[in-house]
Amino acid sequence: MNAKSALDAGAQTTHTPENMHSRLPTAFCVAAFLLLAAGGCGRKPPPEPATLGIFVMDPLALPLSCECIAGFAQRDYSRLAKFLGNRLGLEPSLAFGTSLDSPAAASADLVIGKRSVIESESARMDIRLSLAAALTDNDGATMFRGLFIVRGDDPAVDLAGLAGRRLLFGPANCTEKHSAAIEALTTAGVTVPATARTVRATCTIAAIDVADGNADAAVISDYAAPLLPACGAIRTNELRVVGRTAPVPFIGAYVSGRCSRTRAARITTALFEAGREPTLRVALETRDGFVAP
Repeated sequence: MNAKSALDAGAQTTHTPENMHSRLPTAFCVAAFLLLAAGGCGRKPPPEPATLGIFVMDPLALPLSCECIAGFAQRDYSRLAKFLGNRLGLEPSLAFGTSLDSPAAASADLVIGKRSVIESESARMDIRLSLAAALTDNDGATMFRGLFIVRGDDPAVDLAGLAGRRLLFGPANCTEKHSAAIEALTTAGVTVPATARTVRATCTIAAIDVADGNADAAVISDYAAPLLPACGAIRTNELRVVGRTAPVPFIGAYVSGRCSRTRAARITTALFEAGREPTLRVALETRDGFVAP
């Protein structure tokens, strides 16, 4: 047999039915392995926790605010937690804090708080959160503003009067007291170099600095304005407002990226349903409850 005949014979032998049959077990094993690797074979995902973790960063929540003004800044989130737990058939676990850098926040299914703070911190910490709903206030709004305040005897009457003055801003993750404030000043023709942007951690500290003459003006959150004199931080009429920022989003409800689509959808639906309960709306100081953002 010459070389060509031997090659032809080998080719014919390779494709005989008997030889193909001998390869079937190997092919079957490969296919089975691929199915298992892809999560096949009808295997169910592990059950999700029977608890509902809720972490609240809302500055108007009772544990994070005060009781200086009846019916204001006393949002009772324990009532919401109970409602959601009953509606979803889960045991609610409620915690409060001012930052996502908390074990309770890390394990939460639902995070509620100031949108600019949550979005800034979640991006910094690489935490997956999806905005599910926005909470309305007593007027039905989901937005709020920053207020520019000066002492009662200050000559400034508008934002243009703050040119060249000593200004206090809020942290960069508080849009209403930082980027929105800088934008409002820029529109009014007032330039504040980055090196001159002094930051104060809270509205109370900023307001006291202005009242004591350590600064000429400050930007505070609009919800803080009635609380400052009520809590005794400043005297009534000691400070006055000379300008406002554009409206920015306020309180949002975020579902953790660890939740399945089904669980996330159920939580979102339950949030919307909470707004149909009159007593719960009163407890949360909201007109319409949670609405689509």
